[in-house]
Amino acid sequence: MRAPRASERNLLCGAGLMDWRSCVEGLRRYISSKRMTRMFGSVKSTWNVGKGCTHLCAYCNVAHVLVPRLRGNPSTEKYRDGFAVRLFEGELEKPSYKKRGPGLVFIWYMGDWLCSAVPDEWILRILDVVKSDPGNEFLSCTKNPLRYIELADRYGWGIFPDNLWLGVTIESNLPIADRFTRAPPVEERYKAMAEVAGHKEKIFLSIEPIMDFEPEGFLGWVEEMGVKVCEVGADNYRVVELPEPPAWKARKMLEGLTLTVPLVVQKKGLERLLGGGKLD
Repeated sequence: MRAPRASERNLLCGAGLMDWRSCVEGLRRYISSKRMTRMFGSVKSTWNVGKGCTHLCAYCNVAHVLVPRLRGNPSTEKYRDGFAVRLFEGELEKPSYKKRGPGLVFIWYMGDWLCSAVPDEWILRILDVVKSDPGNEFLSCTKNPLRYIELADRYGWGIFPDNLWLGVTIESNLPIADRFTRAPPVEERYKAMAEVAGHKEKIFLSIEPIMDFEPEGFLGWVEEMGVKVCEVGADNYRVVELPEPPAWKARKMLEGLTLTVPLVVQKKGLERLLGGGKLD
């Protein structure tokens, strides 16, 4: 593995433990240097240290598109049991994300590492790896943010290393979003993250796939959660038909986000909801 060039380290946030402001500026430079894809724009690499979750989201591209494809591939044996929850021991011992150099590393992209089926023991072992690697920033993105609070109640807030971004996915502030998943209701997720924000500063929000919402209320949630980085994306895979917002609402949301969130990223595909193009 080659060592990252100095120019790369300056673009990325992973040049050692950084406060959230410095990290946001590093992410901003990194995003401006790359071609946008359907993956989170701020993420340099994924760390699939495990797979699966119990939320059974009807629109999940991982469960309904990616895993079935991998399941039929002879070279991807670890996906033979589909979307069942599993920990990959080899990834704990020799993490594959290190091949890509420093940056923001997405933990457990192929599912949700904080779903109810994942035991504390696995989570603690993953956090040990995060803590031992201050040269990278890590992203946890979950639909079960109450697990952050439960873990903190048992082990203290210090269990979450300073190079870990605590994230949540909230698709809407309306109950209509709850029809498409068995994850905790969106209002419960927001309330949990508002509590988390009282203890941690590195807060990440994914609004994807964005569903119809009430703008003022949703923006109020974002402000209460203390979000520092927000990525907004549309339903690019169209596994099921979702109640999507009209263009004017999507634009109003993005305009409001830019006033309260230090870094807002529009993911590839969102232009479909904006009526073409990207909001400046």
